[in-house]
Amino acid sequence: MITAKEYFDDARSSALELKKLEGAIAHARQKLMPRGHGQGDVISHGVHDPMEAVSEIIDAEKELVFRRAELRPTIRFATEVLYGQDGQGGLAGMKGFVFADVLYLYYIQAHPMADVCDQIAESLHVSRQEAYYYRAAGLAAIDQVGIAKARCYDAPLL
Repeated sequence: MITAKEYFDDARSSALELKKLEGAIAHARQKLMPRGHGQGDVISHGVHDPMEAVSEIIDAEKELVFRRAELRPTIRFATEVLYGQDGQGGLAGMKGFVFADVLYLYYIQAHPMADVCDQIAESLHVSRQEAYYYRAAGLAAIDQVGIAKARCYDAPLL
């Protein structure tokens, strides 16, 4: 049986792969931006053949579309484990939104854990160590009920 950490590590890898592809495309586009402002001195950032660079960007964008289609279910299902299919269930419905939010920021948005801890600590006025606790406790809660049950968990009506 796969653990919640293993499951979310896979989702994070997917998110990081997409971020890397998006970053490469943005970098390639930046290289095409003109540098100079005077007449005749418009030079691209290290690009010798602009058409070749444009072709590489188009190929990279096609790859991004393809990889998004492949990785979207992994990321969507992981998000549903955190928030349920209605946005109110899942881990958020079981333990509270802060547990789900920490996991979402780290695993689905692929932010560095130090940044997640700083953001959670600042917004909730808790220590960074407590933010790490939310991650560990959230994963443990999912492991306790199972990934499939967490995904389908509906928050009780008030």
